[in-house]
Amino acid sequence: MTTNYSPLSNPDSFAKALPERITYLEGMPRNYRFNAKRGNLNFEDEKEITAGGSAFSLLPLAIRVFRAPLFKGPDRLWLEIFFLNKSGHLCGVLFHSSSVDRFYNAAGKRMVYDRVSPLGSLITVRPLPRMHPEHGPYFVADFTFEDLPTPAQNKAQEIRQAIPPIYRRDTVTHPETMLLQEGYQAPDYEAQSTEITNHAPA
Repeated sequence: MTTNYSPLSNPDSFAKALPERITYLEGMPRNYRFNAKRGNLNFEDEKEITAGGSAFSLLPLAIRVFRAPLFKGPDRLWLEIFFLNKSGHLCGVLFHSSSVDRFYNAAGKRMVYDRVSPLGSLITVRPLPRMHPEHGPYFVADFTFEDLPTPAQNKAQEIRQAIPPIYRRDTVTHPETMLLQEGYQAPDYEAQSTEITNHAPA
């Protein structure tokens, strides 16, 4: 079967999804990557999903913002969004640094002033070009939110209740490192270190 790696971003199609047909191995979602150098969305290092600098949208099933020294790197902020692709696979993508600041600022204002959760939104990611004085051009992710129709919000809740707990095993951190958490249900890993050492960067 050929996989359609593109994110499922149409609320009407999402509202028709059948939870029993969703594919998810607990703790091991399909791993997507936002390539800040090229400004695109990739499936691991195998396939480019979007062209460099092109916007893409995600219908989130779980979100968290947290601080951790993942992948032998420095302690920094991360944003993790879990979503479905068009083949019905549960997927996860990580953002870090300035992109997380932009998300946290926009999502925080939305939650406080508009009383709308990011999980009740279609999230559009727009890569914005920037220039680093030493490393040259790169992209930072900017985030905008559009209210989801009620059928899509109801379907998201139905999916969360039907599938195993949503998390990525190699990015699990202690609860106290989390700044925002919705729909995310990692098991209790209190005895383990928050530093992940044996995996390639996302």
